[in-house]
Amino acid sequence: MSNLLKMDGEDNISELGRAIADGDLEYVKEAIATGDDVNDPEEAPLLVATAERQKEIARFLLESGADPNSPHLPEWSCLTQAVACDDLEFVNLLCDYGARVRPVSSDLWGTELHLAAENGQLEMIRLLVERADGLQALEKFDSLDCTPLITAAREGQLDAVRLLWEFGADVNALVQMTRDDAIGDTAISTATSRGHADAVEFLLEKGADPYRPGWMWTNAFHQLEDTEAEDVPRLEKALHIPELKRPAQTPHRQQIEHQLAIDLKYHGCETTPAFEWKATKAVGQTFTVRGKPLRAFDNLRVLDEHRRLIAEGDVEFLVLTREIDFKAFWCRLKVGSKTRPLAAGVPPHIVETLTDDQKSWIVMDSRNYHGRLKREDLDRIC
Repeated sequence: MSNLLKMDGEDNISELGRAIADGDLEYVKEAIATGDDVNDPEEAPLLVATAERQKEIARFLLESGADPNSPHLPEWSCLTQAVACDDLEFVNLLCDYGARVRPVSSDLWGTELHLAAENGQLEMIRLLVERADGLQALEKFDSLDCTPLITAAREGQLDAVRLLWEFGADVNALVQMTRDDAIGDTAISTATSRGHADAVEFLLEKGADPYRPGWMWTNAFHQLEDTEAEDVPRLEKALHIPELKRPAQTPHRQQIEHQLAIDLKYHGCETTPAFEWKATKAVGQTFTVRGKPLRAFDNLRVLDEHRRLIAEGDVEFLVLTREIDFKAFWCRLKVGSKTRPLAAGVPPHIVETLTDDQKSWIVMDSRNYHGRLKREDLDRIC
C-alpha cells in the first residue's frame, strides 16, 4: 500500500484511501456521491489512485472532475507519479484529461521531462513532448541547474540525449547569471566529468562547445582533468576534435575565454602549433614570455604543490590560480629568488600568507580584475 495515503493516526489509513488502494471502485463512487471532494488536498484521491496503479478508479475520479495538474504533495503531481512508475498507459489517461508537464522547475526534481530523461525513458519522453506540452520544458532548469538534456548527459543516457536534441534541446544551455558568471555546467562538461564518452562524442558532433565555462569558470577540459572515468583516452580523443578545427583560436583568445590569470599573447607569449590547439590545457605547459621559460600551473586543489614546485625550482614558474568562492584571479611569477604575486582582489586568506615584499607586488587596480597584467608591471619584472 502506498505511503502516499493519508494517515489518520499512526496505523490508520482513511477509508477512502484504503478503498482506492484496494481497488474498491464502488466504495469510491459512493464516497464521491455522498460529498467527498475529488480534489481534497489531504485525501489526494487521484494521486493515490495513480500511485496504486488503479486506472479505473483514476478514470472515474477524472470524469468526476479531479484535476490531474494539482500538486497534492510538494514537488509531486499525478503526472510525476505516473512517470516515476514508467506507466505510459496511465500518462495517456491523465493527458486525456489535460495533464501537462509542470511549467516551472524550481523544485528538487525538476519537471516530469527531467525525470524521464534521468531514467532514459524514451517512449515517456516522446509522450510528454507530444501530449503533455513537454516542449516548453526542454530549456527549463531544475534546482541542480540542469535542463532535461543535461540531466540525460549526466546519467549517460545517450539515447535520451539524442532524442531531446531531435526535439530541439540546446546542447549549450547554461544558467547565465551575468555576462561573465554562470552556475551549473553544460551538458558536455557534465558528461565529461562522469566519463560518458559516447555522450561527449554525440554532443560535440551536434555543436556542443567544450570551451564554454560554467560553475567556477570550469569547462569540459577542466572536468576531464578531474574525471575518474576508465575511458579517459577516448574522452581526450573526442575533446581534441573541435580544438583541431579552430586554428584561428589563438592562445590570447582562448585564455580570455577561460578567464585565466594572464593574457599570454598580449604580453608576448611565444607559442607553437601544438599549443595553439591545446591552449585550454595551459596547465602544465611550458612556454616563453619575453624570452623567459615559464611553466603554468592551475590551482583549484593543489596550492601547496605549487608552492613546493616554486620553492624547489631553479627555473621560473607562472602559476595560474583561480580561488574558489572569491572569484579572485592571481598569479605568481618567480624571478630569481623572489616569487612576486600579481593580482586583482586577492582574498584576505591569501594575502596573509604573503611576505611584505610579495604584498608590495599585488596589483589591486580594478582594471586588472581578470588578472591581466599592466604592461608596465610586466616590464618591471621581466
